Amino acid sequence: MEASCSFKFIVGSPCSYDRRDRSKLFVVVPLVSCNKDVQDHKSAWCFAGVENESELILARAGIFYMSAKDIKALTICPFHRSELGFRWRRSQNTCRILDEIASHGKGKGVKGDRGVSRAISKVIFQRTGILVPLGSGVALMNPIAKKIIVV
Repeated sequence: MEASCSFKFIVGSPCSYDRRDRSKLFVVVPLVSCNKDVQDHKSAWCFAGVENESELILARAGIFYMSAKDIKALTICPFHRSELGFRWRRSQNTCRILDEIASHGKGKGVKGDRGVSRAISKVIFQRTGILVPLGSGVALMNPIAKKIIVV
């Protein structure tokens, strides 16, 4: 595979076909062509802040600000579309917000009963430089989540 997509450089992982696709088709497409409805995915992972598949992919890659012109120039391969899009899965069901900013305390992990929204993900990324993807577990009682939910 000699072609690569924009997300190879953004997220730092190699391009490939979708590992769950039996045909192993590898076609790089413009990101703006990713326009599947995300309502069921948002409902399944309990998060908000995105309206379409391309916004979901951008937010999971840590891109919160980009001009429309630059977005139109982005391309995506089947692997990155799958991993950042609808086939993304939580790695754990505990709150993913760092202890340093969440005030969880020490001990057993706090259950993530909601999904990290775009707003929460953006604030954490701005404060710490660490990306917590949309849909990752977040405790409803988390002080960071409370501030953003109230605002």
